[in-house]
Amino acid sequence: MNIICDFSVGFDNEIEDVSMYNEMSKELVTSLIEKLVHDKKIIVGERSEGTVYVNHDKKRLYRTGTMIKVEYRWCESLGEEEIDDVWNDEEFEIEI
Repeated sequence: MNIICDFSVGFDNEIEDVSMYNEMSKELVTSLIEKLVHDKKIIVGERSEGTVYVNHDKKRLYRTGTMIKVEYRWCESLGEEEIDDVWNDEEFEIEI
């Protein structure tokens, strides 16, 4: 699988950052991440950050049989120091 982007989402479910690694449309990938957050596929908590992968390197994200893999972590609770934050690792694959 090829990396599409890294992302981060704030506690308010707003996309904070999307760092692209190929020529795919940033707007399209951002809307995919927003949908995954809205559909509760990506848990946010205090914040969430991760990587989106796709099974091809074409510029078109939405094509029949495209598998998307998301590896991310979400912050369950903030500690007094950053080292005290509680993070949970998650991953899933979906076909679009």
